Amino acid sequence: MENRERRMEDGDMRVLEIGVGAPGVGPGRWPGAEMVRVDVAAETEPDVVADPRALPEGLGEFDVILASHVLQCVPRTEVIKTLRHWVTFLKVGGELHLIVPDLGWAADEIARERSVDKMTLGVMYGTQHAPWAFHQTGFTTDLLRTAVYVVGLEARAARLGPYKITAQQADGTRREVVARQIYVVAVKREGDLKHEGDLKHEGDEVGHEKHEYDGGGSDEGVRE
Repeated sequence: MENRERRMEDGDMRVLEIGVGAPGVGPGRWPGAEMVRVDVAAETEPDVVADPRALPEGLGEFDVILASHVLQCVPRTEVIKTLRHWVTFLKVGGELHLIVPDLGWAADEIARERSVDKMTLGVMYGTQHAPWAFHQTGFTTDLLRTAVYVVGLEARAARLGPYKITAQQADGTRREVVARQIYVVAVKREGDLKHEGDLKHEGDEVGHEKHEYDGGGSDEGVRE
């Protein structure tokens, strides 16, 4: 951690932000780093316009890769393949930061017999206002930690936290709800870790059953 902080102070730290949206999350988290921002939507004015599943060659390697509210938009059968692709751009010792909506929050809302409105549906299926605003899979903390384990990363930390979502109502007013998101940090260690045998999955599809793997992380929160 100290080495990463020194690199950041020296301006040598490189951060790849995938799916930046507007204005993007990365610059505020790593203000001294060289940022490369990638998004499929040109209107967000990223540095590189590209599909997150097929990042262009020549980007180089990064100390940190951040994908905030992106992975749930990848088809479920392509999640592992996409994560493996991202890891090729990560330096040994680098960190992959993944943030996704918590599918468990939506399930809790439904189980408590609360109104299943566009807020809950938005967490489950996305806003669907654009091609990349459709959620094609969902995650619990266990599923996300299992996914990073399968691609050979070590889950350093995992936590649940709030995030705000808003939607316009029929009368024109906007309603705000505090939903829940999952934040996992995983590290690329030296050597090629082979974990696929520990997960039952078909092809590259992450199974939606309970797995015994606990990820080796902690619930102490993300250490930055």
